[in-house]
Amino acid sequence: MLARKLFVVALLHLATFGYFVQGGGDNQTATIGEIRAWVERGTFDVGEYAQVTSDLSYYGGRSYSNKQPNMTFFVAPLYWAFHRSASALGIDTASVGYQFAASYLITLLCAGIWGALWGTLLFFVLRALFPNTTDNERITLSLMVPLSTMLLPYSTMAFVHSFESFWILMLIYAFIRYSQGANRRRDIFVLGLCYGLAVLSNPLMSLVAPVFGWVLLKNGGRWFEHGLVFAGGVTLMLTPLLIYNIICFDHPLHSNRAYQDPMFTSSKYFMGVFKPLKASRIIKTLFWSRRSLPPGQTFLLAFIPGAYLMFKHKILHRDVALLMGAITFVFLLFMSSFSGWYGGLSYGPRYITPLISIFVILSIPVFQRFKRTYISLMLASTLMMFVLTAVDPLGCAGDETRFPIFQCAFPSFLNGDVSTNPDPLFPSAEIEDYSFNLGQLAGLRGLWSLWPLIAFQALGLAFLVVLGRGASSGRPAG
Repeated sequence: MLARKLFVVALLHLATFGYFVQGGGDNQTATIGEIRAWVERGTFDVGEYAQVTSDLSYYGGRSYSNKQPNMTFFVAPLYWAFHRSASALGIDTASVGYQFAASYLITLLCAGIWGALWGTLLFFVLRALFPNTTDNERITLSLMVPLSTMLLPYSTMAFVHSFESFWILMLIYAFIRYSQGANRRRDIFVLGLCYGLAVLSNPLMSLVAPVFGWVLLKNGGRWFEHGLVFAGGVTLMLTPLLIYNIICFDHPLHSNRAYQDPMFTSSKYFMGVFKPLKASRIIKTLFWSRRSLPPGQTFLLAFIPGAYLMFKHKILHRDVALLMGAITFVFLLFMSSFSGWYGGLSYGPRYITPLISIFVILSIPVFQRFKRTYISLMLASTLMMFVLTAVDPLGCAGDETRFPIFQCAFPSFLNGDVSTNPDPLFPSAEIEDYSFNLGQLAGLRGLWSLWPLIAFQALGLAFLVVLGRGASSGRPAG
């Protein structure tokens, strides 16, 4: 019964994330261009995609994406199978239809799938940390959090945030299993694999390495052997990145960031991008700015009283609390010094998307005490995130207004203007509209185009209710 519920939750997430084709933008087109170049032309040089993105690095007369190639390693094999199948079937891979299909599939593989997996993984993390919560409570949070936070818009575009959020949450889960286990070598190796993937997804995670060194040192006299096993897992996951750097930049430690377009750096800043620390940026990120968590994700601020309650009642294992604290500190430190902390033309404080996992975990004591209020705030956030995603997560966020959701997204939505991003998703002179949803693809217009998704979501929720009643009555549902 539980497996059915989790499957329905994942299916609802995937259907929602896959319903929107958000059009182009520098970030996502750089990623899509790199994956297509590798599969279709056997090179990481993005080629003609350099016409539709400025997120580039230049080396040896070639143009590369300036993004970490983390998603590329996972998505390229699957896209290779799709591309080869299309070619074998005689489909014209230069046609506009194929361009849309390829871009849609790559986006789903880069973002949508990881957002759906994140929701499912959250259930198991909550079960491991809070055995006093019920399965229905965990299912509720697993279903609603991805739809009521930045994970929704960023799971519909080929940004890295859903991918990195999943692997950082997976690292936390592996660490929980390790801290609750018997220090078996298998658990340590898996922990190393997850940490390597977390660093691959976001290099900032390399800064929490001392936490693992400390934990391995204090958990027994076999620290050297355990350290080697852990390092083996990390190295295995980071080796593809080192090979990529050699192929593109002739050195394993030279990354695309070192050769990115000078427009992204300044000689005034440390390493070209880091300003002096400024605590006000953290305040703006969490509380009060057009890029802050409120009003779109106000319920996440429950992590503040929740963290106090956890500390007071010693709810979290000390090592787990140390890891989550270190991750939070690193990301907030980054936000307080990074010159582009606001995230460009995109919604919210997107660089702290991986912290959603930690904020939700820390807010559980508040959820348990004020469940109706917490869920009500989540429902309000779900509505706001849905409207923003349906209209344009990039254009509305880029609009210089104090409250982009209320001053841009909602007016457009109520006027029936959805899928408004005009930016090209791939190089083409044949079309104008790159942004649409699947309802529009079927011929529906305006808000009517969203009804197929809403109907599917309603059916999925009804099925979850039926499954829940069947489980509570002790009889199989249906």
